[in-house]
Amino acid sequence: MKKGDLILLLFFLIVGFSWFIFLKTRNAKGERVEIRSKGNVLNLPLKDTTIEIEGEIGKTVIKIKNGKVWVSKACCPKKICKLMGKIEKPGEVIICVPNQIYIEIKGKGLDAVTY
Repeated sequence: MKKGDLILLLFFLIVGFSWFIFLKTRNAKGERVEIRSKGNVLNLPLKDTTIEIEGEIGKTVIKIKNGKVWVSKACCPKKICKLMGKIEKPGEVIICVPNQIYIEIKGKGLDAVTY
């Protein structure tokens, strides 16, 4: 076995493993949403509701509908958290830096860090 053969074998192993991870996580469904603000943590199921969260600079309205979560009203200047759109898969997040609100979908599937 030559050096080129070993490199090619490692390449295919890495591609195969990456493809396996992709297939395993692409259909993962979120089970709950975790909202952090002002040191408080709120865990909610992904059931249709509207939540008003008090942040550092004001109130943010978060909507949950059909298993998707998004920011419908934001008090921050650029409203980037609102522009982030809807999230529904485990590991997806919405962050409002000025208002210090962190929203993450939790559930089965691989997150950014897996133990």
